[in-house]
Amino acid sequence: MPSKQTKREMYPLVERYLASQQTQKAFCAEHGLCVTKLNYWLAKYRRQKNDGAFLEITPGTTPAEQPLLEIVYPHGVRLRLFAPLAPASLERLLGLPRP
Repeated sequence: MPSKQTKREMYPLVERYLASQQTQKAFCAEHGLCVTKLNYWLAKYRRQKNDGAFLEITPGTTPAEQPLLEIVYPHGVRLRLFAPLAPASLERLLGLPRP
């Protein structure tokens, strides 16, 4: 790929990544991208598509195992939990009203 990509080129690739079940590393290797470039375009895509409603929280290292829980919202946002989370914390994270 050329060194300077456009939204027109990269957004379809970002959408393919989001629809895939691959890790960023595997997806990038398959498509000849570096992970930092995918993350750059992923952040741009999410800011534009989600109007800032949700932000991705990425730990310093990505666990190799599968998530314990994954919630996929209708507009494409994915919430993946790789460690147990207290129910009250999950309620706050999701913005659920307290009884």
